[in-house]
Amino acid sequence: MAVIDSCSIPLLPEVLMIALVLRFPVRLLFYVAVTTAGAVAGSLILFALARHWGGSWVERQLPQRRHDRIKNWFDRYELAAVALPALLPPPMPFKLFVVGAGLFEMSYPHFSFSLAIGRGLRYLLEAWLALRYGARALMYMRSHPLPVLLLAAALLFAGCWYGRRSARAALRG
Repeated sequence: MAVIDSCSIPLLPEVLMIALVLRFPVRLLFYVAVTTAGAVAGSLILFALARHWGGSWVERQLPQRRHDRIKNWFDRYELAAVALPALLPPPMPFKLFVVGAGLFEMSYPHFSFSLAIGRGLRYLLEAWLALRYGARALMYMRSHPLPVLLLAAALLFAGCWYGRRSARAALRG
């Protein structure tokens, strides 16, 4: 699931990881590691495609000044440019950062390392939160479905709005 989620179709592999962690808590680190490895493998596919075929396309599409600004930003904050967005949950448009890292020729080892750190920390935090609050959170959601649904919708809307705003600001330079 993590491979497919990272290279094409959004599947939220952490849902399966959390279910497995709740069922077999002693295997938490194993499930986090497998989910992280799948996310890195899937993202490497998208990264390699962007790196191989996208460089000339992006140079034709972006004005030189904007191209240079984005490239300098990726060069300067290379590891953070992938690790920080990898920490954020959906609806963060993470694939844009994967493609950007490929388009601006981030190295394979740096990309893999920063992605593994970002996704690994995210999945570890999600697994820990599931163990810590899982049963109580499920009871609360079952007894208060409307407030939970409204909060989830508000967070989804805010995340989409912020993601679009951030992506537009990055492209504007």
